[in-house]
Order: sequence, then C-alpha cells, then structure tokens
Amino acid sequence: MTALPPELVDIIVHEVWHSEMPSVIRRSFMTACPRINRLWKAVYSLIASLDIYIPSLAYIYYYLSDIAGRHKSIIYHDLIPRVTRTVTCFVDCGENAGENIVKDVYRLLMWLPNNIGFKSLFPLVPYISLELSWIGGRRAKADPQVLHGLPIHIRYHRFLCEARKDGCVPIDVHVSIANPDPLSSLYGDESYWVFYALRNIGANSNILFRHGQMYHQRICRGAILYCQTTYRLALRGDLEAINRCLWMASKQRHGLRWLATPLYCWEYKQLQRCSSSSIDVLKNLVNAVKQLREVKSTHAARASRGRGFEILQGQTYEATATTE
Repeated sequence: MTALPPELVDIIVHEVWHSEMPSVIRRSFMTACPRINRLWKAVYSLIASLDIYIPSLAYIYYYLSDIAGRHKSIIYHDLIPRVTRTVTCFVDCGENAGENIVKDVYRLLMWLPNNIGFKSLFPLVPYISLELSWIGGRRAKADPQVLHGLPIHIRYHRFLCEARKDGCVPIDVHVSIANPDPLSSLYGDESYWVFYALRNIGANSNILFRHGQMYHQRICRGAILYCQTTYRLALRGDLEAINRCLWMASKQRHGLRWLATPLYCWEYKQLQRCSSSSIDVLKNLVNAVKQLREVKSTHAARASRGRGFEILQGQTYEATATTE
C-alpha cells in the first residue's frame, strides 16, 4: 500500500476535524485516526491540540484534564494546553442526530457561573465557542416556515477575559442563515424577529439577552449574518466541578503535586470567593435602583423649584403692573 504524502494527510485531517460532524462520529475519529500510522498520529495530534472539541463531559474529567495535567499522553505529549488556541463545543441539533450527551455539555458550559478553570488551564484561548447547527424545519421543535430547508448556524463566543467593574463578561452572538431565496422576506428590514427567535435557542433570553441591544446584519457569500455583543454576570460557584477539575489540572504540571494539592484547593476557594455572589449582584442592583430614584427625585425637585420661581416672578410682575 502506497503511503499518502504528508501534505495530503494534513489536508484530510484538517478538513475532517473542522467539519460539522456529530459528536458520535467525532469520538470515533479521535479513536481511529491516531491508530493508522505514525504520520497520521503526528498530524492529528497537532491539529487536535490547536483546536479542541469537547464531545462529552467525561472528556473534560478523564481525558482533557489528565492530558493537560500529566503530559504523559503518547499522542498529545505536551501539546495541550501549550499550543491550544480554541476550545469548541459543537452540537448538531437535527432531530435524528443523537446528540444528547454533548447537549448536556453545551448547557453546562453555557451556564457555568465563571471561567476560572478555563482561564487557568488555557491562557492562550480568548473564548469558549459554543456552536449549534441544523437544517431549518428538521429540528424536533418547529422552525418558522421562512427558514425551512436553510442551513442555520449559531455561535456563542464566551470570552475568558476579566469581568468589568459591574461584574459582567462579554458574549458575542453570531447567527448565520445560508442560501436563502433572493426574494425571501429575510432580506427585509422587518427580519429582526428571526434573529431574536434564533439567538435564544441555546440560551435563556431572560438572563443573557435583551431586545434593546443593538445587532449588526450583513450579507456575505449568499448568507445572512447577524452579530451582537451582549453581557452576562460572572458569579461565584461551579457546575459539576468543571472549574475545579480544570483548575487542578493547570497546577499538576508542577512538581510535588500531591503535597501541594491542599494549597491549590485553598487557592481555588479564595478565587471563587473573590467572584460576585448572586446576593452581591442583587445588592448592587438594589443600590443602583435607589441611586437612580434619588437622581430622579433631585431633578424633579429642582424642576418644581424652577417652576415655582417662574410663577413667583410672574405674580410679582402682575402686581407691579397693577400698581402702576
């Protein structure tokens, strides 16, 4: 059997790895590709380390954390997280895709209270990418008629930057609708309802998004693209110990990790305490409302005093005119 040239192997692995495949097929590819031969293993290890895809929760606990923490993998060696640039959770939302496992991961990553674990383990990754894809009309839940038969892709970029002074971190929302009919109503000015309907499929609109925020719409290569930047609060806490698992993996690269484990646990708890709790957020909101009311009452009092002064001036002028 003639071996393929390295350039062709690189193209094949790159195209397959970045395709929108269901997580079941991706897990099979992750198992089979490194076993072909050394060339395929070397090409795969670099591509899969640069752009990580999370197909299941067990992948975070028993695979990703162990590879990044111990650096003893015969496939990845020390590539993760040294060369990692993106972390993605992709969900095929088709009715028969069988993506229940990765959907659970998607929900956990979307509602993770903060990003302490990911920021610590992946310092070079700017954001976590959460992606949904399906053909309009083929989901278990009905899509609007205007979207039937159209490829739809939704992508959330949950940034791993530090929170602002108000405790919020940015999230970019990207919605893509490919190949709509040139006469479709999606090109009209009133198509904003489609964006609002699609952007909330993978998130709770009451917390993440508000209708008053500005979004941008453009057409590129036959696809309609929507983009919006919104914010969510960074809170104290964890979900399914994801943050703690990744945090500990980032510390296990150092020597004497077993002796230092209590110190790392204490350090993690201190970081969590520095994050805002839901009670702190509510207190800040209450204080902001009080300050707003005080400002409004002050302006109202000044306005009423101004009107009273004008009335008093008018009465004085009338009295002077009568006397004359």
